[in-house]
Amino acid sequence: MVKSRIKNAAKQAADPTWQSDSGLVAGHPNVLFRVVRSGDSTFISPIATVNGATRRLVLRDRGWRYFDLTYLQAGMKVTPYRDGEALPEVTLRRGMWEGSALDTLGCPVLVPKAILDLPAGVEVVTSAPAAAAGRGPTSDGEVQSALAGIANLVAPPAGVPPSMISRYQRTVHVVSRAKGEASTIVAVYDDPEVVPDTLNPLTARPRHLIVILDKSVYGYKPGYVYKTVANAQDLPRRRFLGAVDIDGDGVSELLFGVQDTRPRTSLVTYALQFEVNRWRDSFKYELSPCQNPGG
Repeated sequence: MVKSRIKNAAKQAADPTWQSDSGLVAGHPNVLFRVVRSGDSTFISPIATVNGATRRLVLRDRGWRYFDLTYLQAGMKVTPYRDGEALPEVTLRRGMWEGSALDTLGCPVLVPKAILDLPAGVEVVTSAPAAAAGRGPTSDGEVQSALAGIANLVAPPAGVPPSMISRYQRTVHVVSRAKGEASTIVAVYDDPEVVPDTLNPLTARPRHLIVILDKSVYGYKPGYVYKTVANAQDLPRRRFLGAVDIDGDGVSELLFGVQDTRPRTSLVTYALQFEVNRWRDSFKYELSPCQNPGG
């Protein structure tokens, strides 16, 4: 019996996967979490390490259980973000395996989640506290002036005639930048019409449009446009999740999720980085409750 225990302990100690997983978790990197709502409950699940070695989190079962003990137990705190602002820390209510499991899916590798209460409008949180970025000197008048130019200057080249822009439901997010810098404006336009999957995206009017504007010496200018017909032949609609500095360079990335009514097996998160006065798609993370043991 003793020899068997010694052999098992030696086998575990020599397990390179466990050594890698435990080393990563023990280093306690800052972790980005997506918010998942189900009924009256709110959960968070980990997506990636951030601030430095940014990478999607892929662990084996033992590694995730160690992660649960390290990050997701009752009383531990996380930082919620809304429109680029870090809000006061929130205390977790319980972790994945703290008592009976929160999920009982028959997965070989089950990604943990924790239950908590969050303020409205929060879609992403991090494991580390963060100082809130000061909202830049962007007045309501500046925001409205920037938005006014979209119908005539941005929408037509994207395939949306100015006369059609009133069909779209518009959502505007004013995202904080570093202290003293003007805010970024994220405008999302949605035409709720669902078009046939047979519609050719090359000849059809986009039903979904995202315009991101930043202030230059000549006022607010668009630095990113995303458009889609939003059928099976084209890109999915996106919804704005928030802004977090996920690579530690002092500039927050803009985070978007998939806005899609069709059944999905995973949550998709896109990150946009700001480089040379423009935004570009940088990272894509997929979160599924069941993870492939092979990564």
